[in-house]
Amino acid sequence: MKKVLLISVSVLAMSAGAAFAGNVSDVDQIGSSNTVVTDQTAGGGTSNYSGIIQNASNSSATVTQIGLAYGSDLDSRINQAGQWQKAEVKQDAHNGLNDERQKSVINQSNWNNQATVSQNGKNDNSTIKQSGANSNTTTNKYVTGYGWVNGGVNVTQKGVAENKSDVDQSSNYSGVYVSQDSTLGGVNHSEVQQWGGTDNYAAVQQSGSQPNTSWVTQKGGSYNTVSINQH
Repeated sequence: MKKVLLISVSVLAMSAGAAFAGNVSDVDQIGSSNTVVTDQTAGGGTSNYSGIIQNASNSSATVTQIGLAYGSDLDSRINQAGQWQKAEVKQDAHNGLNDERQKSVINQSNWNNQATVSQNGKNDNSTIKQSGANSNTTTNKYVTGYGWVNGGVNVTQKGVAENKSDVDQSSNYSGVYVSQDSTLGGVNHSEVQQWGGTDNYAAVQQSGSQPNTSWVTQKGGSYNTVSINQH
């Protein structure tokens, strides 16, 4: 039987003299076919933190974090061990008009796992690490200008000040699509490492008025493809 855990927490905006407060959620699941859905909303000067650990196969974790006002920091950590795992993180600091920081870390081991991160704030930071044979072969995504991409990793960042994405994969048939948009004057930096596999694909698209940097490393395999579009 599939087990589902739903978490919804909210903190309203605090007065300037109030002590630090925020939302903290920690979930540790042992067993297969588990589902976690975490929904957090933080007001000004508060923070959201979500930590999820899933230690078996065929589980999913979905985290939605929203910062409503000045200084709302969003932090999500997902660790999944097992095959057929899915992780999705959505962080929205309302266009990053203030001093928000968003951070997402996803670690997945074994094969056929998927990770999706969407960040919309001022300082966006995403780190994804996947290891295991034949990862990310379950879903294909059609990306305009790139064609069909194995949808194992999909990172979308719209940080006003800085976008930073780090993806590390050690498997065959892995796909990465990174889209970074800091057209209001921010900096884009993307790093993709694909080790020891064949038929891997990395597509990076960056838009920004500051210099864009994209590093892609593919080693130890054949039939690998890289596509980088910067403007």
